[in-house]
Amino acid sequence: MNTNPNNPNDALDQATSQRLGQLRTMPVEMSRLTRAIQQQIPRPEAVTARQRRWWLRPASAIAASVGLIGCIIVLVIASSAGPVLASAESLAALHQNATLTAMPMGTMSSACDWLASQLPDQPKLPEISTENVPACCVGHIGRKPLGCVVMEVDKMPVTLAIAKAGEFKTAEGASIDRNGVRYGMQSSGGVNIITFARNGHWFALIGSVSAERLMDFAQTLKL
Repeated sequence: MNTNPNNPNDALDQATSQRLGQLRTMPVEMSRLTRAIQQQIPRPEAVTARQRRWWLRPASAIAASVGLIGCIIVLVIASSAGPVLASAESLAALHQNATLTAMPMGTMSSACDWLASQLPDQPKLPEISTENVPACCVGHIGRKPLGCVVMEVDKMPVTLAIAKAGEFKTAEGASIDRNGVRYGMQSSGGVNIITFARNGHWFALIGSVSAERLMDFAQTLKL
């Protein structure tokens, strides 16, 4: 074997051999590399948590939507459970609409039968002494329906609205007692309105005649 120190290749081989020998005895620090690799690999519990959150997101959205719908339903029920306010403006509008849309019935008997078919839960119409041919329609105040009969009083159209007692209420205002019946009085746009309750019925008489004349007519209604 040629061990001539003047040979550059021999010197390089010898230095390389010595360096490799030193590396074999040098401890290798692997903890940093291990931690770096572990950070890149998701742990099973982390994957499970992310999956759980992914599944919970749509479930939470659905729950929130259901809760919102429930609140709306509760509000609607709460708003429709009590008596509806029959304001002067809403009653005047009811009269105006009734005079335009009511259908002639020919007789009071026909009017009673027609309204009973449309509103079976509403009270029966009272007997009305009038020579005029009545006309009928179903009106609404808020979400609640009520029967309407249009007839003439002193040659002016007057609407009689009828519902169950307790379904409607009127704002505090002028009232008068006559023959044991309290009549509430309102007006809107030249239309006079009286409201009263008798025998479990709620009535409103609406028209462009005086409140006194409407009360006189109310006295003729037979329940």
